Amino acid sequence: MSAPHLVEISLRWSDMDALGHINNATFLTLIEQARIEALSAWFDGSPIVGSGFLVAGQEIDYLAQLRYRPTPVEIAVWCSKIGASSFEVASEVRDPASAGRERYAVSATAVVRFDPEAGHPRRLVEAERAVLERYSGESAPLRRRVRSER
Repeated sequence: MSAPHLVEISLRWSDMDALGHINNATFLTLIEQARIEALSAWFDGSPIVGSGFLVAGQEIDYLAQLRYRPTPVEIAVWCSKIGASSFEVASEVRDPASAGRERYAVSATAVVRFDPEAGHPRRLVEAERAVLERYSGESAPLRRRVRSER
């Protein structure tokens, strides 16, 4: 696996819920922000990100409570699967300051290349596929997937 793309994201006070930890729905927003930053970096800042990518599905495992803190979390992002018109982006939300990089969540997001003018998915072109292959790695270690592989 190539090294994952690392994005540091600061938490906002409003990300915390009444129980004092980061709300589960906020994790998806953090992961979305990291995914957009990663795709922009992978495609050299091209406007490709705003030009026809749709999220078709997302799975997430919450592994540990994340309490509000002033230091950013680190989100590792990589491409874990490439299909004809879609690809999967894996992510881990973790603590960059802990010795073992404690993981708070892991996710897999199915992304479809979409032609907005035609109104339907379109195949990935070779140049897009080549970029995604440079950042590809293992499948996201989601509990359901790990159990089914045993």
